[in-house]
Amino acid sequence: MDIEQIKRKVKKNLSEKRYLHTLRVTELARQLARTYGASEIHVQKAALIHDYLKETPNHELQSIIESTDDPLDILAYHPVLWHGPAAAIIAEKEFDIHEPSIIEAVRYHTTGRPEMDVVEEIVFIADYMEPARSFPGIEEVREAATKSIEQAISLALGNSIRYLIHQKATIHPQTFQAYNAYVSTLISEYGGNKIW
Repeated sequence: MDIEQIKRKVKKNLSEKRYLHTLRVTELARQLARTYGASEIHVQKAALIHDYLKETPNHELQSIIESTDDPLDILAYHPVLWHGPAAAIIAEKEFDIHEPSIIEAVRYHTTGRPEMDVVEEIVFIADYMEPARSFPGIEEVREAATKSIEQAISLALGNSIRYLIHQKATIHPQTFQAYNAYVSTLISEYGGNKIW
C-alpha cells in the first residue's frame, strides 16, 4: 500500500483532530528522517499508522492483542498504551506492511524500548513533540532533537516518567528500560555522569 492509500484508510478511521495530529507527526517524522538518514517511506508509513487504532474501543484493542502470540503484559497497563501494539498486529493484514522496522515503530511508539532502530526513534520522538503539542519541557526536547535524537528521547522519556509518577499512574517496564538504555548511551558518549 502506498502513502496516499494509507492516508485515505487512516483518515476513515480517525476523527479530524486525531487525523490532523497524525499528519503533523508524519511531516515532522519525514523531516527527522532526512536529518538522521532513515528511510522516508518507512518513517512516513509508520507515522501514518501509529494512531490508526487510537479511537478504537478498549475491548476491541484487547481482542486484537489477545488474538496473537504477542506478549500480553501490555494489557496489565493503562489502555492508552494498547493502540500501538494492536495497530502493529493488524499492520500486515490491513496495510500490507511487512517491514519489521515499520511494525516495531508502531508497536513501541507509546512505551519506547531499549535499542530502538532509527525509524522507531523518529516515530517515537515525532509523536512526542509534534508542533501542536505544548507542555513543560517540550522545547528542551525539540532543541535536543536538532542535535541528538538519543538526547531528545532521553529527555522525553524522563519527562513522561515524571509526569506519570506525579499522576500516580503505573509505568510500563519498557519505558524505564528505554530511559536507562538511552541515558547509559549518552553517559558513555560524554563520559562520567554528566550527560549533556
